[in-house]
Amino acid sequence: MMEIIDFLTKTPAGLGVIIGGLFVFFFLIAVIYERKTRKIFPDQERRGTKAAAKAKAKKKAQQETIKKSATAKKKTQPAQEESDDEETEAEPEEEAEEEVEEESDDEETEAEPEEEAEEEVKED
Repeated sequence: MMEIIDFLTKTPAGLGVIIGGLFVFFFLIAVIYERKTRKIFPDQERRGTKAAAKAKAKKKAQQETIKKSATAKKKTQPAQEESDDEETEAEPEEEAEEEVEEESDDEETEAEPEEEAEEEVKED
């Protein structure tokens, strides 16, 4: 028994055996605790697990149902949308006409000082 202890503690190969054994021991403990954790919390989303795949599929199905319901609403109410579009289109045209009138007024007021300046030059 003393020879084994001397081998493990006094030779480089013995120290390697100790370190390797500890590595294997801790790896086994980690695997055991990971399995216990997965049994206790089976529905947790983890990367690369079945639970994550199920959650993604569920989200996708919910999004598809939302899209289908939105398209169904659009099909049932097309007349209202068309009338709403016509009303909104008429408003910008009226605003554009008002802006054109305002611009023309501005041009007239700007042109007057130039004409007055020309008249003054002619009088001199």
